[in-house]
Amino acid sequence: MTTPKVHLLKRPAKLPSGRRVQYWTLRWSDRRGRQRYKSIGRVGTVTRAEAETARREKIVALSNGTAEHERSHGAMTLSRFVQLHEETFGHSKRPATVIGWRNAGNHAITILGDVKLDDIDWSDAGQIRNCLLERGASPATTRKVLATLSSMLNRAVLRKMLRENPFANEDFGPVVSRPKRIFTQVEIDAMISVAPTLRWKAMIQLAYTSGIRRSELWHLRSSDFDATAGTVRVEPHDAGRYVANGQDVPILAWKPKTKRSVRTVPVPKSTVTMILRLKMQSDGSPYIFIGLKRLQALDAKYKAGKLRPRYEVINNFNRDFNDIQDKAKAKLEADN
Repeated sequence: MTTPKVHLLKRPAKLPSGRRVQYWTLRWSDRRGRQRYKSIGRVGTVTRAEAETARREKIVALSNGTAEHERSHGAMTLSRFVQLHEETFGHSKRPATVIGWRNAGNHAITILGDVKLDDIDWSDAGQIRNCLLERGASPATTRKVLATLSSMLNRAVLRKMLRENPFANEDFGPVVSRPKRIFTQVEIDAMISVAPTLRWKAMIQLAYTSGIRRSELWHLRSSDFDATAGTVRVEPHDAGRYVANGQDVPILAWKPKTKRSVRTVPVPKSTVTMILRLKMQSDGSPYIFIGLKRLQALDAKYKAGKLRPRYEVINNFNRDFNDIQDKAKAKLEADN
C-alpha cells in the first residue's frame, strides 16, 4: 500500500488587528483527488516538532483508513473519540483545557465503558452525574465534566462523527462559584520560611507582591527584570538560542494569556533584593527561575522528538508547592 503524502505548510493569514501571521497547515488529497487542508495552529504557538507530530498522525490515519471508516460507519468508540478529539483540536489550546477534555473523557469511559459513540444517549448524562456524586465529586466538578463532554460531542456533530449531541438539552445544574483562595501575609511568610530553596522563596515572594500568573513567573528572563526601576516585564518570547557559560540552551517560545497581559509590573524593594540574591547564585541561565540543567533536558527531548506538546516547564511544581503549603500550615499550627 502506498503511503499517503501529507505536506506540512506555512500559510499566511491576517489578524483583525492587521498583523500578519502564519499557520501550520496540513495538505493532502482525499480519495477523489481533491485537495484537503487542516490548520493545526499558529507558527510560534505550535512548534515545528508538534506540527510534524500532527503530520505523522495524519499519515497513519489516512494509511489505515481509520478516520474515514469511523466517520462513515459509526464504528468510533468513546476512547478513540477522546483521543481523536485531542489530536484534532488540542494543538493550540491551553494545557488546562486539554487536561479538562482528557479528565471528562476518562470519567465517561470509566462509567459507561468503551461504548460506540452512536450508542450514547441522553440517559447516560444522568448516569455519569449520579456515579460522580456517589464517588464524592462536588457539584461543581460534576457540572464541569458534563458540560465538557457536551462541548466535545458538539464538535463531533460538526465534524460528522455523530448525528446529534445526546447531551444537547441536558440541564447540568447552576454554575457553582468558588471563593478565591487568598493567602495572608502571615501564611506567605510561613511558606517562605519553610521553602527548601532560594528559588522557591523568591518565586513565592514575587508571586505575592506582583500578582503575576504562574506561567508568567516561569518565563521571566533576567532581561525582564529591572532592579533599578523595581519592575518586571511580562511580554511574549520568540523561540531562539542562548549561550550561557559556554552551553547552548533554548529560549522557549511563549506568549501571555491575553494581549492585555503584556505589561510592566512594579515590585517592592524586598522582592527586588530577593531576586538579586537569587541572580547571584544563578548558573547563567537566561531565565530567573529555570536553571540550565532543566533547559538542557527540555532541549534534548525536543531534538529527540520526545517533548510532549503540553510539557511542564518546571518539574513537579504542584507537588512541591503543595508540600510547602502543608509544612507552612503545620508550622503556623505549632506556633499557635
